[in-house]
Amino acid sequence: MATSLVECSLAQLYKRKEGDEFRGGPARTIIHGLGEDYRWLAYLYAVCLIASFAIGFNAFQGNTVAGAAQDSMGIDRIWTGALLALGTGFIIYGGIKRIAKVADVIVPIMAIGYVAMALLIILMNITSIPAVIGTIVSNAFGWEEAVGGGMGLQWHKACAEAYSLTKRAWARLLMLPLRQKFLIQLARGSRSRCRCLSIPSLFVAARHL
Repeated sequence: MATSLVECSLAQLYKRKEGDEFRGGPARTIIHGLGEDYRWLAYLYAVCLIASFAIGFNAFQGNTVAGAAQDSMGIDRIWTGALLALGTGFIIYGGIKRIAKVADVIVPIMAIGYVAMALLIILMNITSIPAVIGTIVSNAFGWEEAVGGGMGLQWHKACAEAYSLTKRAWARLLMLPLRQKFLIQLARGSRSRCRCLSIPSLFVAARHL
């Protein structure tokens, strides 16, 4: 969630208006955020992103939908896949405005349908609710659960401590070149240069220590 928050925030910060539409995303964030020297990285990221969505995310999700349609309604996977491809292409190639219009319609329907199905399942199994609550409570408190929770807590603390030590080690390693430059400039008597080099040193130390 934190990664998604940062990515979305950067996309909003570095998006650019072209005509009547805004264009942004990771590739443009790299170009406008890091500079033109990293345009090659933006191209590489865009190619990898297209490949991952074409081969990975969309293929897996499409296969899940096609499998559910075949198992529940007997529809062949090919027809479901073709319908999904045509519908997705029609929406995406319509631009951000068409995507927003379709999302305005689909998202509320999905939310209402999800809540309605959950309530329907609860009502259909209303007599089993006391037993379910009893199972949850009985399985939440016990010796096995307490030992498992304690072991999980200790493991979390150990991982956090290892991560902190690794960050500090890398921070000191990264600061070595800055310290060397600082000492060289100090030996040469360039005070202004020393001050400029001490600022990134303090910044790195504050971020990683």
